[in-house]
Amino acid sequence: MGMQYDNDGNLTHVTDPAEKTTTFAYDNLGRMKNVNGVLGNNAQYTYDGNGNLTTATDPGNQTFTYGYNEIDAVASITDPLNHTTNFSYDKTGNLQGMSYPSGNTINFAYNTADRLEEVKYNGNPRYSYEYDPNGNCTKMTDKETSQSTTYEYNELDALKKVIKPGIQQIDYAYDNETGGRFSGLSGQIGSVNYNANYSYDELGRVRKVTGNGISAEYLYDENNKVASIKLGDGSNSLYSYNDVGLLKELVNYRPDGTILSKYSYIYDSRGNITDITSPEGSINYQYDDLSRLTKETLPNSISIEYSYDAAGNRLAKTLTEGGTSQIVIADNEQSYAYDAVNRLQEVKNSDGTTQATFTYDALGRRSSLTSGGNTVNYQYSGNKVICETDVNNNVLACYNYDGYGNLISMTRNGSTYYYHYNGHGDVIALTDTNGNTVATYQYDAFGNLLNSTGTVNNPYRYAGYRYDEATGLYYLNARYYDPATGRFTTADTFQGFAGNPQSLNLYAYCYNNPVVYVDPNGHSPSPCYCPRDPVQDCLIAVYNALIGDDINTLLSPDASTGAKIIATLSIGSYVVGGEVIIKGLMLAGKGVKLALKSKKGMKLLEGAAKIGEGGICFTDETLVKTEDGYKQIQDIKVGDKVYSENAETGEIGLKKVKNIFVNETDRLIHVTIKGAEIRATPTHPFWVEGKGWTPAGELKVGDKVQLYSGVTEVTAVELESLKERIKVYNFEVEDWHTYFVSKNDVLVHNTCFQGVSKAEGKIVVDPAGNAMPLKPGQKIEGRPDGKMWQVKDENGIPTGDRYDGLGHPKQADPKAQVPHGHRVDEFGNPLLDETGNPHLPAYPPK
Repeated sequence: MGMQYDNDGNLTHVTDPAEKTTTFAYDNLGRMKNVNGVLGNNAQYTYDGNGNLTTATDPGNQTFTYGYNEIDAVASITDPLNHTTNFSYDKTGNLQGMSYPSGNTINFAYNTADRLEEVKYNGNPRYSYEYDPNGNCTKMTDKETSQSTTYEYNELDALKKVIKPGIQQIDYAYDNETGGRFSGLSGQIGSVNYNANYSYDELGRVRKVTGNGISAEYLYDENNKVASIKLGDGSNSLYSYNDVGLLKELVNYRPDGTILSKYSYIYDSRGNITDITSPEGSINYQYDDLSRLTKETLPNSISIEYSYDAAGNRLAKTLTEGGTSQIVIADNEQSYAYDAVNRLQEVKNSDGTTQATFTYDALGRRSSLTSGGNTVNYQYSGNKVICETDVNNNVLACYNYDGYGNLISMTRNGSTYYYHYNGHGDVIALTDTNGNTVATYQYDAFGNLLNSTGTVNNPYRYAGYRYDEATGLYYLNARYYDPATGRFTTADTFQGFAGNPQSLNLYAYCYNNPVVYVDPNGHSPSPCYCPRDPVQDCLIAVYNALIGDDINTLLSPDASTGAKIIATLSIGSYVVGGEVIIKGLMLAGKGVKLALKSKKGMKLLEGAAKIGEGGICFTDETLVKTEDGYKQIQDIKVGDKVYSENAETGEIGLKKVKNIFVNETDRLIHVTIKGAEIRATPTHPFWVEGKGWTPAGELKVGDKVQLYSGVTEVTAVELESLKERIKVYNFEVEDWHTYFVSKNDVLVHNTCFQGVSKAEGKIVVDPAGNAMPLKPGQKIEGRPDGKMWQVKDENGIPTGDRYDGLGHPKQADPKAQVPHGHRVDEFGNPLLDETGNPHLPAYPPK
C-alpha cells in the first residue's frame, strides 16, 4: 500500500495492496474537488466563496446540494430527487427548527443557559428536559405518554441512579479505590431484581462479569487481545490471531471439552476474508476491486452472486443451487409508515394488514414493538436492552452484556441461556446452564437465515443485531436493515466520507462488504475481525460523545451515543459494557450551527485510531514554530526558543527547550488539519476545544484544535502500522510545556498522560513529568471530563493540591465564576473571600 502527497501535504494517491490506485484532486485552497477510483468510483465536490461545501456528487452522478445562511450555518440540504430539508436558528445560533420534505416540522426551545428544554413535533410538545446546576439532565418527559425518567448523579457528576416510576430503578456503582471505575449496576425492573458486576485485572481489563446467576471470565494474550472467554455453563471460547492481528481461529468448546463449533479465517492482501472453515463446511468469498462482495460459495453446492452499479446499488442477486441458477427477488412486499422525524412507525404487508408498530423514547431508542396484539416494552441501560416487559410491566426477558457490548446471556421464562458467536459476531448457538445446545443459527453474508434449530424465543441473531420476526428486519438503532435486499429501509443521516465515494450511497449496507464490516449503530460500518483493545473498549472506557460528524442526524435514534435527541446535544458519557450511560445532557452551544466547511462529517481516510505504543513524539520532518522561523523537530536543540502557550491564561511567548527526546515507534497517527498532515505517536496530546488535552489516537474528525491564532477542525485521522520501527522526536519546554507544530501552528503538549491516567489515579507528576507518589491515605479523584484532578486526605477532605489532565500541578482560578456570582474551584469546592469565609452557595462551574 502506498500514498503520495502534493507540496501542500494533501493526499493525492492511494494504492492498495492489490495495486489499485485512487487519486484525489484539490482546488487552490486545498479543498478536495475530485476523487477518481477503479470501477467508476468517482466523486466531485464544489464550494462557495466562504469555503462551504455546496455540492457533493456520487459515483452514480447523483448530487446533494447544500445552502447556507449569513453565518455559514447550513440552511438547507437538497437530495438528488430535489427534496429539501430546511434549518433555522435562534439569535444565539442554536438550531431552532427543521422542516422536512414531507411537510413535518420539528422545533427546539432552550433555557437561559442555552440547554435544550423542549422539542416539538409539528407544533405539538413532544419531549421536555430539566437540568441541575452542573448541566446534567435530571429529568426527561415524554409529553405524549406523560412518562418521565429522572437521573441522579454523584459528586463527580457520574450517573448514580435512573428512575422510571413504576417501571424501573437502576443504581450505578463505582470503585473509589480504583479512581471511580465503574463496578456494576443493580436495581428493580418490574418485579425482577437485575444486577451486573464487573471486576478487572491489574491492567484494567475486564476480568469477570457476574450477575443474575450468570458469569463470564476473560483472559488475554501477550498482545493484549482477548484469548479466552469462559461462561458460567462451563463452556469456553478460545481466540487466536495471525501476524497482523486479525482473527485466525475461534473455537467454542462445550463444558465437557468437546468442540461446539470451530472457525478458521484466511484473508487477502486487502484484509478481506476469502475463506472460512466452519462447522457447516467451507465458505469462499470473492470481491471486486472496490472490495464489494460479488460471490459467496456456501456448503452443499450453494452459491450466491451479487452485482452493483457504480454507486453501490445492488443490481442483481443470483442464487445457484444444485446447478440451477435463478435471479432472487425479495418477495417480502411491505409498506412502511414513519413518524414526524422519519422513524419507522408501522409496517404493513401487501394486503394492508399491520404487521408491527413501534414507539420511541426521548433518547430516540425504540421503546416498544407491537405485533399480533402483543406489545413488548424495552427497558434500557444506556443503549442496551437489559429487560423486556409487557403492558402490565411483567418482565418477559432479561439480558447481560460483556465488556464490548456483546450479549452474554438471556433469561426468559425462568431459564437462562448463554450466547455463542462466530468471528463476525453472529449468534450461532444458545446453550442452557448445563451446556446443552438448545438453538443454532446459520446465515448468508448479508444476514439472511439459512438454517436454524430450536424453539427458544431469541431475538438476537446476525452480527448480534435484534431481529424482528414480524417484519424480517434487523433493528440497528439509527434505522432498520433489510437482509433480503442488503439495504437499509431509510437513508443515512450521516452524509459519508469525502474520500470514499461508496459511502455517499446512503442506503447501502456496510459498503456492500458484509463479510468484513458490521454496523451496530446504523451510521458507521466498522471492521469486525480486527482485535479489540480491551483497555480502550471495555467497561471502564470514558469518553465524551460529542456532536456527530454527520450533517443532519438531529433526531435519529442512534442509541449508541444516546446523543441523537438532537445534534445540538453534547453528552458526557461512560461506556459500560459497550454501551453509554448518560452522565448529563448539555447543549453544545453556538458551535452546533450546521456548518459544512469541506463537509464536516466527511473524512478522507477512515478509522479514527486508538492509542498505541512509542512514547509521545513526532516524525522527523514535523515543523516547529521557533524564534527563527519553522524548524524540523529533528533539528531542535537544547536552548532553542520555541513559541509556547500558557494553557491556563492563553498567554503566548518564547520559551527555551530544556531537553531533547528521541524514541522509536511502529505506529503513527496521521492527523490532517487545514490540508496539512501531522504524523504523531498515538499518545501525543493535542488541545481540543471542549475536550482539553487529547491523545492523537483519540482525535476525531470535526474536533476543533487550538492554533497559534484561533481554532480549526481536524479533517482526517488515520492509524498507520509500520513494518519497521522509526525514530520519532519530542522535547521539553520550560514553564508552559507546550509548543506549536506544522505550518498551521497547532498547539500540542510536550509530556505524556502520565500519572493519573496510566496509574489509575495513584500518582501525579511534577512540572517536569516526574512521578510523585501520594502520601499514605491520600486519594486522587478526577472530574469526569478528565481535565482536572484533586487530592483528598484519608478523611476525604481536599488537600488543596490540584492537577490538570496531564497530572501537572494547577492552581484554582480565583476568578472562576458561576451563576449568581458564587466562586468555586474546578471541583465545586467554595473559594474563600477576604475574611476567610466561603462564597456560598457554591455551584460547580459550567
